[in-house]
Amino acid sequence: SLADTPPAPHLWPDPAPLTQGYVTTFGCWVPPTCPEDTLKLTWEGHVTKTPGVYVDTWTPPVTVTSFPGIGTLLTFKALWYHDETFLRCVLQSSDGKNITSATRQLQVNYAPRDVRVEMTPSSPIYEGGKVTLRCQDSAKPPSHTYTWTLDGRILPYKRDEVLLGPVQATDGGSYSCQAINIVGTTMSSPSHLHVYYAPRDVRVEVTPASPVWEGWQVTLNCHVSSNPPASNYSWSLEGQILPHQHMAQVFLRPTKATDGGSYSCQATNSLGTSKSLPTTLEVYYPPRAAILENLTTLPALPGSRVTLRCALGPAHPVPSFVQWLRNDHREVDTPGPTLTFTASPARAGAYRCGGRNPTGATFSPPLSVVIW
Repeated sequence: SLADTPPAPHLWPDPAPLTQGYVTTFGCWVPPTCPEDTLKLTWEGHVTKTPGVYVDTWTPPVTVTSFPGIGTLLTFKALWYHDETFLRCVLQSSDGKNITSATRQLQVNYAPRDVRVEMTPSSPIYEGGKVTLRCQDSAKPPSHTYTWTLDGRILPYKRDEVLLGPVQATDGGSYSCQAINIVGTTMSSPSHLHVYYAPRDVRVEVTPASPVWEGWQVTLNCHVSSNPPASNYSWSLEGQILPHQHMAQVFLRPTKATDGGSYSCQATNSLGTSKSLPTTLEVYYPPRAAILENLTTLPALPGSRVTLRCALGPAHPVPSFVQWLRNDHREVDTPGPTLTFTASPARAGAYRCGGRNPTGATFSPPLSVVIW
């Protein structure tokens, strides 16, 4: 039979979904035309502008048609943005005019993309409230499985939506979701959920640990869990507010004996205030003084009783005994402040007394005990 115009081109293969990332080939052909006709086939559409696209002449095999004519092949890598675009094969005359064409809408399956975590309501959330986490993505076919992580730890959720409530402080952190379909898997960037709550778990830490020696450099740290972070601190020593101390740290440079005692700190943020339990700072220091006095008449007669008394100044810890020296040699230790002995020439000499604790010792000036 005869026709005024050639038949429309045929596209090969039959319509089927493409897969992102895979190289795809389309063929276009027309039956034999009259010898005097000079015709050509060209491709049009978004795909033809893709980098790496390749066009070649083609003779359709008998598996495609038993009437071989002219044909062309288009080879390209299928990408997600080719989905639902149109590919057109156009039969043109020798002068470039379009005679007829065949068109196909491409269907491209692609792995999840634009994966992100959406929070409703948006962060921050107050402790005790509710928040919905949604894993938003674009995928074809749609994602069938989702996984969730919190600070890198896998959570037991498999759906695209997670409801948290009542929200706890431990729910705060960086959430990521992973969307999965038959083509592939894509993980979102982390989204941070801030959970706001009043200060809690307030405690005082002493560095170096108590007890410390007088003269050391000591730092008191007020540790607190809160969100938003505590904006103000106050400190007390033995229940008395310390003026001008409004930071999370107190520096004792150098430590004095009067710095010892029970410290508490109080932390405040926009949601409330919490106070720590007392923490004791012990400051060790040697006896402040040693005073030796004679309680009997000197010079003493042989055989008489001689009693000396040693008065020690404040010390921490208190010395457990009094040390007695005679002529700068250790004579004896006594549990109490007095030393009593029978006078004899062998006991005469320059006596000193003192006290010792882990930080040092303090001794009195010498007292001469003369025995006739």
